[in-house]
Amino acid sequence: MMSIKDWCGVDNSKILKLAQYLSNEKNIPLWIRIVYIPGITDKKDAFKRYKLFIKNLKSVEKIEVLPYHEMGLYKWKELNINYQLQNIRIPTSDECQKIEHFLST
Repeated sequence: MMSIKDWCGVDNSKILKLAQYLSNEKNIPLWIRIVYIPGITDKKDAFKRYKLFIKNLKSVEKIEVLPYHEMGLYKWKELNINYQLQNIRIPTSDECQKIEHFLST
């Protein structure tokens, strides 16, 4: 199974620490945005782990689940770079709303 680091080149530990600092130490309102990529960002118990992390933040105002899309696909083709997400299903807005509801409750 590929990790965040495999897909992005770095892990997300600094982002998570910053969210904790801004929310729990500075009480700055946060909006949490998670890109839903079927088969990638929903592996194993990923949404349960997202929910647990979010519940430990004190100032979350909004949670958004953004569906994966292919709007930038043409860029990869122009650069002649293999697009690794080529066969990923695009999630429906209903799926994203259900996940948002789960994360918010």
